[in-house]
Amino acid sequence: MNAEFFTQLKNIGTTDFNLSISLSYLKNENLMTVSLLPIAKDNADPVLKKLKPLTLTATPEELDQKFFEVITEPIKDTVSFISSTSEYIKQQNQLKANTQVEKDKAEKVKKKEKELKELMGEESELQNNAKKIKSLIVDIMTIDPNNSYAKKCNEIVLSATAQESLF
Repeated sequence: MNAEFFTQLKNIGTTDFNLSISLSYLKNENLMTVSLLPIAKDNADPVLKKLKPLTLTATPEELDQKFFEVITEPIKDTVSFISSTSEYIKQQNQLKANTQVEKDKAEKVKKKEKELKELMGEESELQNNAKKIKSLIVDIMTIDPNNSYAKKCNEIVLSATAQESLF
């Protein structure tokens, strides 16, 4: 009896898997069927739930001799596939979250630009609204430092307030 079965099983490279062993007696042969399937626990990809187990049917003696030799590479490939799929899904979820953050930022800038346009209105109103305009410009530039409309409005306000201080 080979006492290293569980040690070799541990060294395959996966921590979670299903193992099924069944005996069958076909045509007076003493055959065993062994199925081994790595489990993708933390993976939300439904495709991985459709993975079929690696199944071997042979005599107990043949399985004793070649079981680990036959299963090691396919199981390592499957584990690698599961791992890379998990990483891909994590990255995809991060990108979705980042995209939503960018959409939210763009929406905030749009709202503040609209408010700024209303306040910029006529030059006569510029002096009365200068504080609120400056505040909106700062808000927009905080969210989007390269916002051209906010920069343009800032120049106009600076020019208008500089003329006011001359008189």
